Amino acid sequence: LMKAVKRTSHSKEVFVLLSVLDDVDDTVILGDDIVFHSVLEACIVHQQRLRLTTLVDRYLTSPSLVPSVHLSSTLIRACGVLGRRQDCDSLWREMVETRGQVPTHIALGCMLDSLVRCGALTKAIHLFREWKSKVPPSIVLFALLFKGCATAGAVEEAQSLHRELREDNVEMNLISYTSLIDVHTRSGQVKEAKRLFTEMRSEGIEPNVVTYSTLLKGFCSEGNMNEAASTFREMLDRGLSADTVTFNTLLDGCAKNDHFELADMLLREMKRRDVRKSHVTISIMIKLASKRIDLDGAFEATRGEGASLPSLDAQVAKALVQACFHAKQPLRALSVLEEMCHWPGQPQPDDALLSKLVLGLATSGHRSEAVDLAILHLQSGKGTASLSALTLKQLLQKLRPGEDLYRSLKGAISAAGMKLPH
Repeated sequence: LMKAVKRTSHSKEVFVLLSVLDDVDDTVILGDDIVFHSVLEACIVHQQRLRLTTLVDRYLTSPSLVPSVHLSSTLIRACGVLGRRQDCDSLWREMVETRGQVPTHIALGCMLDSLVRCGALTKAIHLFREWKSKVPPSIVLFALLFKGCATAGAVEEAQSLHRELREDNVEMNLISYTSLIDVHTRSGQVKEAKRLFTEMRSEGIEPNVVTYSTLLKGFCSEGNMNEAASTFREMLDRGLSADTVTFNTLLDGCAKNDHFELADMLLREMKRRDVRKSHVTISIMIKLASKRIDLDGAFEATRGEGASLPSLDAQVAKALVQACFHAKQPLRALSVLEEMCHWPGQPQPDDALLSKLVLGLATSGHRSEAVDLAILHLQSGKGTASLSALTLKQLLQKLRPGEDLYRSLKGAISAAGMKLPH
């Protein structure tokens, strides 16, 4: 049954199948090595964090079996997913010290992955080297550490591991090269990232979309949009399909570096290839229109997509509000709230959006409109959920004590039962 859960991709099926566990006695699950492993794996695959937490807690509180190395590995992996570093360390010590079990390649991989997830890269590298004599190093283990280096921005550690890999005569693969390129692009060493990209191809390892996207991100971050465009065209010429993330990377680079013609070409290419826009794409389109002082174009970016319009959120609305202030049309920013009512799912404004609105209006000389908006949300019962006490305090500081606007806002805050920070 749990193997069936792992295979399905339908959330309703996952919920129904896992709910069977609610009627099963703990001893049936926690008392059998294979069953417990299967249940943990199913929960990990489908990110069932609450159920995973319950299972791990029950086992750690009263372990009902001596786990195999295989089960210990899965328990460590589960604790890594949950960010429970101390439990990972404890389970590892019990396995290798208390029970004297020798970890397999998979067990060490699970421990390294968990340490990396918990931000303990240095510990992961030390453990990897400590067990080298008993668990031969493989490209899978190196790739896990490269991934950790990328997340931590630890370029020197990644370079040291790369030299170690060569000394150990371990052959690189696509995943390890992509992770290593990612480390260097994140650290601003794009020239070295490109050298690694060339090196991997000389070794007969062809980059995939993820590799290309990683390198493109590096070119965009340093403002080298000509190189980014050339690399993107090379990727397409090789028959690889650019996804939404790839297009977003390039479009964001265009927005940051004012490459409007390239952005227009990319949007046309995106439409021609029928690549669906995401809410991130829409936010970037708004930013591009804003830089062109084309406020109508910014609003149009959130319309005209018909049924294919992606789920828009408060972040998109925030970008639209920012575009209004940038175009020196602060009152038009108020219309964004009305626009949101027509978006798919009708997203609600969050404090970040409302804060930008009310404080932006007050700063631009429209204090009355700012206070009216704040009072509207306070009176509608959304005060604590949508407009923070800190935002209200900042708005009060922009008003003159004793004036009507100040008194009105103070009265609405009191009526809503909110307490402002000192």
